[in-house]
Amino acid sequence: MIDKDMYEFLEDCEKDLINQLCFRCPELSNKQIDVIVEIFRAEIDKQLQSGK
Repeated sequence: MIDKDMYEFLEDCEKDLINQLCFRCPELSNKQIDVIVEIFRAEIDKQLQSGK
């Protein structure tokens, strides 16, 4: 289990990713951004699992 600070940090990273995608890639649809965020979450989960 990750601690609260790490969880909040990862949430902030996800929010920043979404903001950056919206700002820098306005041609992306909401669905495309959702897919990118899901890939981000899956990769984070994979990294956290391998760090055990």
